[in-house]
Amino acid sequence: MTDETVPDAQPGRAPQPRTDEPAPGSSPRRAPQPETDEPAPGLPATPAIGVLLTVRFLLELALLAAYAVSVARLVGGAVGWAAGAAAALVVATVWGLLLAPRRRYDASLPVRIAVELVLFAGAASGLWLSGLPGWGVALLGTEVVTLALLRRPGEPVGGGPHPHP
Repeated sequence: MTDETVPDAQPGRAPQPRTDEPAPGSSPRRAPQPETDEPAPGLPATPAIGVLLTVRFLLELALLAAYAVSVARLVGGAVGWAAGAAAALVVATVWGLLLAPRRRYDASLPVRIAVELVLFAGAASGLWLSGLPGWGVALLGTEVVTLALLRRPGEPVGGGPHPHP
């Protein structure tokens, strides 16, 4: 206990002493946890990793845009844009279930990498078929390079913690 008092909350009541202990029957107070800007476990906190994780996030957004645009261009018209939005929603759902950091299903790393590469290859193919081959090659190439750079040297596929895919 300290000598400080808590201001009176109700008129006519004496000030109550401030305590560091919780009241009987209440849950204990928790100290605020410091926020960290550290990457996921297993990766060193370096500016290069921060850049790679930023590129990775932008690739995820580009993946969704690639599905929406390629399907919209292939189908055409308002129906094409609706189908493109639906395709992007399906991809976002798959990503959230299998690949996101807080994914619902925790598949092994090789399975997650395979699913991710299939999604990006599908987006690149869609862009190619819809008349945007350069964008498809750039998307898939950047994804492959980013995945390779995020791997820890000497680590076998499937070994150790990995931030995400």
